[in-house]
Amino acid sequence: MLLGANVRILVADESAIMRDVMRTVLRSLNHPHVVEAASGMAALRSFRGDDPPRLAFIDSALAGPGALAVLRRIRLEYPNTFVVMVSGGHAAADLKAAIENGADAFLVKPYRLSKVEHALDKYYEISPRLAPTG
Repeated sequence: MLLGANVRILVADESAIMRDVMRTVLRSLNHPHVVEAASGMAALRSFRGDDPPRLAFIDSALAGPGALAVLRRIRLEYPNTFVVMVSGGHAAADLKAAIENGADAFLVKPYRLSKVEHALDKYYEISPRLAPTG
């Protein structure tokens, strides 16, 4: 998947192990530009500057602020970012909340190469719509 080599991706999860697993999976799919965040505040800080993430994987259990607050803020301030909400627990409730708050895709842990690849494929299907304007 050479298409994504330059896409900056945020992985927001309180667990360093889960961030490491996702970073490894993304790099194996030729996505080397991974930014990590262990809290909601760190996730939002990753959007500062000239090159905000174009794709974000946000764990539903993220705290400080919570995942849904981070999702709503991204939708408001960075509408061109493709957001994948990730759940490791109450998938049905998390899915409903993610959809209601504007998530583009949903992923259930544990991370598997095929699941992550499917989310990336979905991003690339709509990425022209997400391209920054002038």
